Parts: sequence; structure tokens; C-alpha cells
Amino acid sequence: TLGNGTTPHSAPPTKALIVESVEDMAAGGDGVCARVVGGDVYCWGSGPVGDGSDGSEPTAVPTRVMTGAVQLSSKGVITAVDWDGRAWCWGTSYPGQCGGTSATKLLKPRLVEGLPPVAQVAAGCRHNCALTVDGDVYCSGDC
Repeated sequence: TLGNGTTPHSAPPTKALIVESVEDMAAGGDGVCARVVGGDVYCWGSGPVGDGSDGSEPTAVPTRVMTGAVQLSSKGVITAVDWDGRAWCWGTSYPGQCGGTSATKLLKPRLVEGLPPVAQVAAGCRHNCALTVDGDVYCSGDC
């Protein structure tokens, strides 16, 4: 969906219903997420939006899960880095992509375990990679 409760195939472009200033966004697969000033994340689309549901209008990802986002990436799954340098993942995950060993539809963000502090994440079609603050790259999934 377009983030305003309407279905796809809109022309001209349609404004999504986010009232705060957007600093970063990521789109791919079945969803879109936007990070607004202050680190809150809003997601929408036909895939998991991070609050346990699928949503056609922007839905806030619970802040009790992530301590604010500093960077987002999406390509089927949504990945985010929070203020504490932790990587999070949600959406339709292939084996290993979000740290699990099987394909899973993650309705809420899952902490990606086993990573040192992360500076940036990148989501691929069936894999994810994380750039650490020390300059190392870690990848998981069907690379």
C-alpha cells in the first residue's frame, strides 16, 4: 500500500500519512519504513509492520523494543540499527537472515544476536549484512 490507506498503482505520487519529519526510509519486498526526527520508526505495507500486525497505514514500531533507530534498510525484511548499536530485523525472513535457522514471518523486531556494536545494516534478497563500528562486516542468510 501507499501509506495512506489506499491501494497501489497511484499516479501521481501520493503523500503518506506521517506527520513528523522523515530523516531516513527503506522500502522493499512488502513494506516501507520511515525513521522520523527523534528515532521513531513507522512502517506500512502488506508485510509485517513491526507492531505484530500487517498495516496499510503507517504504524509505529514499539519504542520499548528498539531504543530509537539511527538507520534502516529493507529488501523483503526490514533491518534497523538502534541508538545502542544493536541490529534488529523483522518481516518475512529466509533461513539465517534474521538470525533464525528457518524461514519465519517475524511480526515484531527481533534482536540479531552475536554482533558487536553495529554502525549500519544492509538487507539483501535473502541475506543481511552489518557493518560494525570497528569496520568489520558480518553477513547471515542465503548469501
